[in-house]
Order: sequence, then structure tokens, then C-alpha cells
Amino acid sequence: MSMKSLLLLCHLPALPWLLALSPALVAGDVYRWSDAQGQVHFSDAPPADGTMALQRTLPHGTPAPAQGLRTGERKALRTYHERKRREQRAAASRSAQATQRLEERRSDCRTARDKLHAARELAQRKQQSSYLRKHCW
Repeated sequence: MSMKSLLLLCHLPALPWLLALSPALVAGDVYRWSDAQGQVHFSDAPPADGTMALQRTLPHGTPAPAQGLRTGERKALRTYHERKRREQRAAASRSAQATQRLEERRSDCRTARDKLHAARELAQRKQQSSYLRKHCW
């Protein structure tokens, strides 16, 4: 995850994001409770002060459920994943376009070389040679 993404998410509590994004951290029992100020807490142990907590048992490797997140957090997580998918598609598209441009350039260079070898007049040879020096070497 990039630093920019981390800064974007810094206003949200870190622990629910870790639970949502790291299956290894959520193996076993997970407790969720709210304190007097309304702050939601997650832990692998029940609260020490005896506060009522929601307990979920997750098998090893099961991703954390989005139900443990607030509505805004779920929306932010969904937006983050959608943006990542868009970025991946855009990167793949840019890569395909770059590959296509490279192939077109190679084809143009092959054509220029063929024309250089076939050219009989000095002016044609200079023109093809100039193109090759600028674009192919």
C-alpha cells in the first residue's frame, strides 16, 4: 500500500482496517465493543472492565467481515478497492499501449532500413539514414 493511500486512510481507526485487510490477524476469537465515548474497539481478548462485547470466532485464513466496520468505513474500504482496481486496469492499458507503440516503432525502423538498402539515389539514402539515426539507433 502506498504512503499516499495510508495518509488517506489515517483519519479512520487503524485496527478495523488491519482486521479487514489482514486475514492472519483475525484467526480465532475477535471481540468488538464500544466505550463510553462511542469509540469502537477490536481485540482478541474480551474487554478487561467487563463491558458487553460481540464475539465472533473466525477460522484461520478467513477475512474479517465488513459488518464489523461502520458505514463510512465500509464505504471508504469499497472506494479504496474500486480505486485500486481502476489503477490496475489503467496501468495494464498503459502497458499495452506502450507495447503497441514499441512494435510500431520497430516496424517503422525495419521499413526504413529496407528502404535505405533499396535506395539508389543519394538523396533517398540521406533521408532514410537521417530517419534511422533519429528514431532507431
